[in-house]
Amino acid sequence: MRRLLLSIVVLAALLAWQARPRELAPEPQPWFESLARELAEHAPRRPLILIDLDRLDANLARVRERIAPPLRLRIVTKSLPSLGLLRYVLEGSGTRRLMAFHAPFLPALLEATGPEVDILLGKPVPAGAAAELYDGLGPQGGAEASRRVQWLVHDPELLAEYAALARERGLTLRINVEIDVGLHRGGARDTEELSALLAAIRDEPRHLRFSGFMGYDGHVAHAPSALRWPWEEARAPVDRAFRRMLGRYAAFRSFAEREHGDLVEGDPTWNGGGSRTYALYEPGGPVDDVALGGGLVMPSSYTGFTLAGHEPALFIATPVLKRIEALPLPFLESLSAAWRWWNPNRAVAFYVNGGGWAADVVHPTGLVRNELVDDPPNENLVPTLSLLNGSSAQTLVEGEWVFYRPRQGDAIFQFEEIHLVRDGKLVGTWSPFPRRY
Repeated sequence: MRRLLLSIVVLAALLAWQARPRELAPEPQPWFESLARELAEHAPRRPLILIDLDRLDANLARVRERIAPPLRLRIVTKSLPSLGLLRYVLEGSGTRRLMAFHAPFLPALLEATGPEVDILLGKPVPAGAAAELYDGLGPQGGAEASRRVQWLVHDPELLAEYAALARERGLTLRINVEIDVGLHRGGARDTEELSALLAAIRDEPRHLRFSGFMGYDGHVAHAPSALRWPWEEARAPVDRAFRRMLGRYAAFRSFAEREHGDLVEGDPTWNGGGSRTYALYEPGGPVDDVALGGGLVMPSSYTGFTLAGHEPALFIATPVLKRIEALPLPFLESLSAAWRWWNPNRAVAFYVNGGGWAADVVHPTGLVRNELVDDPPNENLVPTLSLLNGSSAQTLVEGEWVFYRPRQGDAIFQFEEIHLVRDGKLVGTWSPFPRRY
C-alpha cells in the first residue's frame, strides 16, 4: 500500500511538473523593433494607434486580384471608421461603393466622398433616424442622399414607415431588401415574404424604388470543421455552407427577376460577402457586389483560409511606465515567490500606459496578462496603467514600447489620431469619424 501511495504521489508530482508553464523568452521581430526605435525618436509618449500603409497597400492589391470585374467591391466603413482612411481605400481599390452602419455617419460620408460614391446601409435604420438625417441635410443635401443612399429594409413594417416618410417629405427612397441566406438574423425568409415586400415597393412608384438585395453570409466562415469526412480538407464545411448560401441567394434573385421584373431595372445591387468570405465569390454568380472592410487592416479576430496572404496593418503601441522585479501579490506576499516559481513568466512586472483594449500583445513576444488584476476588454479605457508579466529573459525597460493587435477595426474609434507608418517611418495622421453616435 505504501509503495502504491508513493507511486501515486510521484506520478502526481511528475504530472504537475509537466503542467508547469514553460518560460517564454522574447523572439526577434525586426519589423517591430525598427518601428519601436522610430516611435522612441518621433512619437508622443502616450498610447497610439498605427496603420502601416505598406501593409494596407499589399492587402488592397490582393483584394484587387480577387475581386475583379464583373464583381464589384463595396468597402465596409464599420471596420475603417476614418474619412481619411476611407478615401485612401477608395482610391487604392478603385471602387466607388461603401457600406455604412450608422445613419449619423452619413452626412460626413456624403460630404467626404464624391457624388459618384454609392452608400448601402448594412443594417436597418429606423425611419425616425432617416427623418433626422433629412432634416439636417436640407433640400439640396436631402436630394443628394436620396440619389446616393440605399436604405435597407427587412420587414413590411419598416418599409411602410419609409413609404410614409417619403410621401410626407416628397422623396424617392432607394430600397434595398434584406434576404435571409442562412444567417437567420432577419430579412425575407422565403419568396412569399419577399414577394410581399416587392409588391409594397411597386405600390409606391413615386416614393420607393427597388435597388437590390443584401444577403449577409456571416455564418459561412464559421461552419464547424468537425462537419467533414476524414478524407476531406478542413475547408470543406465552409465550401458547402457557401454553396448552400449561394443557392438561396440565387433562388431569391431568380424569383425577383421572374415575378417582379418591372422592379428589377437598371443596375441593381446584388450584395453579399464579408472579409472572411470575399475571396470565395466568382464572376457569374448571383452576387456581384461583394463587401469587405476589416480584412484590409486585419484585426486579430480576422482569421481563416480565405484571408491567406493578408497582413496585419493595424496596431496599438504604448510605452512602458514601470518595470518591477519580483512583484509581490497583495495579501499573498508569502506565496508570491512560489507563484513566480510555478510560472516563470511572472518573474517581472511591466506597467504600460493605458490598456483595457480588446487587443492582444504581439511585441515583445512572451508578455502575458495578469489574470488576477486584468480588466475585461473595453472596460477601463481612460488611460491609467495596465499590468503585464514576463520572464526574467525580458529585456524591456521603462520608456520602451509594447505593441498590441486590436481584435476589431473599431479600435480606431478609441483614439483621436491615427498615426500612419510608411517604410517604417511616421508620415502623418488621420482622424476617426468626427462623431461617435
